[in-house]
Amino acid sequence: MTEELHEFQYHLEKNLSGLQDDLKNGLYRHSSCRKFIVCDNKRGEISVAGTARKEIERKLREPVVSPKKCKAAETAGKT
Repeated sequence: MTEELHEFQYHLEKNLSGLQDDLKNGLYRHSSCRKFIVCDNKRGEISVAGTARKEIERKLREPVVSPKKCKAAETAGKT
C-alpha cells in the first residue's frame, strides 16, 4: 500500500466528502499522473493516477440503478 493510499484511507470520510463537494460544485481538478520508467523485456513509461482520481473513476464505472428499477425487477421475477 502506498503512503498516498494509506493517508487517503485514514481520512476516508473527509476525503470522499471533499471529493463529492468539489464534483458537485465543478471545482474538482485531477492531479497530474506520476510517471516512471520500467525496464523489463523492453523499456517503457508508466503513468499512474492519484488515489482520488482512481476513486472517482472507479465510482463512474459502477452501474447506476434507480430504486424504482430495482423494485420493478423484483416484482417482475415473482409470479
